[in-house]
Amino acid sequence: MRTLRVQLNETASFWVREGWDVEALVTESSEQALRYAVPIGNRMPMHPLASGKALLASLSDVALDRYFAETERKRYTDSTITSEKALRKDIAEVRRTGFSWADEEFSLGIIGIGRVVTSGGEPIGALSVAIPKVRCDEPTRRRIEDLLERTAGLLESA
Repeated sequence: MRTLRVQLNETASFWVREGWDVEALVTESSEQALRYAVPIGNRMPMHPLASGKALLASLSDVALDRYFAETERKRYTDSTITSEKALRKDIAEVRRTGFSWADEEFSLGIIGIGRVVTSGGEPIGALSVAIPKVRCDEPTRRRIEDLLERTAGLLESA
């Protein structure tokens, strides 16, 4: 996480699934004045977070159906996706591209970008980068996705 944070100077975290929530095990906060801090050890809902969406996309269709049957999805901002139909559309896009996005869905002004990490074909967690929206232009987005892909690849090959 430190290497990812140093390369981007944005907050980078590794999350694991705990039931229908996610929990940050490791986080490295950006050193910039305008940054997002990720609380370690707190359980947070999956649906408004990039890490949560990455892990939702890694579920089987049966497990995903169970998620929707068993959860109520709270709205945190006007951008929070709470409807099953819209969230399923987001999850389908994550499955297609390999990257998840949360655009001001949990916290105003913050974009999250995530990617699942697997071991033996099974999801073990998700990497994410939290970046203030004002710094997230297209070249930065591509760089974050590239570094998430490389970091996940290193973890998966270990």
